Amino acid sequence: MKLDVIVVGSGQAGIPLAARLARAGKRVLLAERAEIGGTCVNTGCTPTKTMIASARAAHVARTAARLGVRAGPVEVDLPAVVDRKDAIVRRWREGAEKRLREGGERLTLVRGQARFTGERRIEVAGDTHTADIVVLDVGARPAAPPLEGLERVPWLSYETVMQLRELPSHLIVLGGGYIGCEFGQMFRRFGAQVTIVDVVPHLLSRARTRRSHRRWRPCSATRASASSWAPERKGSPVRRAASRCDSRVGRSCAAPTC
Repeated sequence: MKLDVIVVGSGQAGIPLAARLARAGKRVLLAERAEIGGTCVNTGCTPTKTMIASARAAHVARTAARLGVRAGPVEVDLPAVVDRKDAIVRRWREGAEKRLREGGERLTLVRGQARFTGERRIEVAGDTHTADIVVLDVGARPAAPPLEGLERVPWLSYETVMQLRELPSHLIVLGGGYIGCEFGQMFRRFGAQVTIVDVVPHLLSRARTRRSHRRWRPCSATRASASSWAPERKGSPVRRAASRCDSRVGRSCAAPTC
């Protein structure tokens, strides 16, 4: 089929672009192999921030006494947290599907894996399509690190960890970037023991150096290749001593008592 534009991927850029071009009179094909909405809606921003909100609610309730409010023991119902996350993702996905329908008859959605078979020629779902303009909005997927023995254990990616319905007693997070820090803080606030491991001496190493050093202090009980963060209080499930958190961190801090 000869088209004006082919868009591969229905993420945050693909859907509005395809719909707007179709409303402008262009013949547009949108190819998507997975769920409508792409990475952000299904496995990225929307579900992670939803679960982070639940984790923060638990953190605020636990630390409310410092504000003169006594909330009592706090329990996290992880299945309920996951169910809420799934419901919000469904609503966002339905909204993305609605925006696609607003593109009208000139916008065609084709489900399947798209691949190039020539210059400006795409094959998807067994059919070949050509267009003067091809836009790639392909999103992201987990990449397994080259760690010996990883294939022999049931490891979790950023996608599958959000499907857990039972809280792990101890979660090891490989990588101290913003995604690793988010999940580390989230599950620590849910009540799990958390260890963040990285090969660099401080977290958020890809952020601006001054900011990453200011916001995180490596634990004195670990080597440069592995760092852990935990509250310094009696009864903590983390037994190794951890550094105090910088008071300027605020809610971005990894330790639940900050």
